[in-house]
Amino acid sequence: SRRLEENLDRKERYHCYSFDGAVFEGEDYADEKLTEELLLQEEMSQHIGAVLKKLTPTQVRRLLMLADGASIREISANEGVDHRAVRESIAAARKKFMKYF
Repeated sequence: SRRLEENLDRKERYHCYSFDGAVFEGEDYADEKLTEELLLQEEMSQHIGAVLKKLTPTQVRRLLMLADGASIREISANEGVDHRAVRESIAAARKKFMKYF
């Protein structure tokens, strides 16, 4: 019985607690820091989603293309508009984002 107890202690000592433990085992097995970070990220993504809903569909489309790595000139070529119009649209969207953050 002593050997079994030592083996169990060894397993417990090397057990890592993580957020996966919270998902599968409950909050008792979760790392508090990871849980807090995940909640903050979820709250931030909800906030970003709410701000995206306030933008026009054109602004959202252009911002997503910019986020995917397209340049302003590439976006303007894809949409068939002048690059200044795209730049102004993205600037207006950024201004709206800065208003809420």
